[in-house]
Formats: sequence, structure tokens, C-alpha cells
Amino acid sequence: MTSVLRRRLERIEAALRAAPEQAFTILVEPEHEATAIEWQAHREAISTSLLRGDRIGVVRSPDSVDQDQQEVGVEYFDNEIHAWLAVMASQKSQQGRANRLADVLASLNGTVHGVVTDPVESEENQ
Repeated sequence: MTSVLRRRLERIEAALRAAPEQAFTILVEPEHEATAIEWQAHREAISTSLLRGDRIGVVRSPDSVDQDQQEVGVEYFDNEIHAWLAVMASQKSQQGRANRLADVLASLNGTVHGVVTDPVESEENQ
């Protein structure tokens, strides 16, 4: 095999090789009244995940007062469901769709209908 053909084949193989998925770490923020030790452990978990190169999601505690203070490289979520949806949306599809979340949504049975009228509002208008 010629060297030109070999180089081209190596480039094609490299392009077709699947890129590794980036790990996604989900952490739950300690409550506002948590001890300093708990907060330090939370910060260390964030630092460790950043060093590994993970994508980091933090689920805010309901009583969080630091809503405006966000760490660089960290995504914040209001609840665990939003965090897990983000995880699934970042994972590769196993069925050739946009992502794993699209796989799950496509597997659901049933039909989605929009809201026609709000029953509470329609009773008030009568």
C-alpha cells in the first residue's frame, strides 16, 4: 500500500472513530444551614470534577441564597429532573437520533394534545 493511500486511510479511520463522551457529574447543593464541612466537601467535589474534565451540574437547594453567584464551568438546575434531562440530552443516541433524550421521547406511546381550555377559567367565565 502506498504511503499516500495509507495516510488517507488513517485520516478516514480517525474521522470515523467515535469521540469519547464527556462525563457529566450531578451534585446536590447542601442546604443553606449545612455545616462548613458539608459545604467544603461540596466545593471539593466540584473541583475534583473540574480537574477530571467532567461537565458539572449542581441541583440548587430550595433555600439557596447564592442564586446569583455561579461558578465558572458549572451548570445550575432547579431540580433533579432538569439535571437528568440535561444529562440525557448530552448523551449520544443509541438509535441514530439527536441524543438519548430524543430516543426516550420517541419511545413513549400516546399522543400529545395541546390545552384547549382551562377548566377553572371556563367555569369562572360562566
